Amino acid sequence: VTVQETTAPSGIAVQSFCDTQVLTLADFMVTGTDLMFYDTGSGGNLLPITTFLVVLNVQKKMLIPGGLLGMLVWLIYLLLLEPTNVLIATFFAAIIGSCVSQIMSIWLKTPSVIFSLATLAPLVPGYRAYMSTTYFVSGEYAQALTNITTVLTLALVIPIGMASGTILLRLYKVMNTHKNSV
Repeated sequence: VTVQETTAPSGIAVQSFCDTQVLTLADFMVTGTDLMFYDTGSGGNLLPITTFLVVLNVQKKMLIPGGLLGMLVWLIYLLLLEPTNVLIATFFAAIIGSCVSQIMSIWLKTPSVIFSLATLAPLVPGYRAYMSTTYFVSGEYAQALTNITTVLTLALVIPIGMASGTILLRLYKVMNTHKNSV
């Protein structure tokens, strides 16, 4: 195996594409692997969860709260990933995200599904699913089965965590109501 170091691709930070048309991310076709999109030409951030929310036609006034929730869920996941594992980190991030999404929906008087999407998006194991397919196609079946097992497990852990968060919040409400009535 010969490894060749190559320089990072470069380009003009601000690019214009047919000034007469209004283009969206859906209009671009990009090929390659391990691609990342940033919000600025240099020193920027990966496109945030709000991009996902825009694609789903979430109201503009809910993009920032949804983005903050997505950031919180991802931060919780990252903080729990090191001392635990991917399943536990995903489970607890889903629980906390679900609780916060319910509270935000009440506080902002909007359907909770908007914030549930913001909780769900950073936890979905899309890259692992993609890599599983890649391993199957390249004939690395053992690695593919390991990855697909993790993907399927995470696909179960995420909704269980989100439902657990909803149940915990309801239990808190019932206990609080019961305590006040005694």
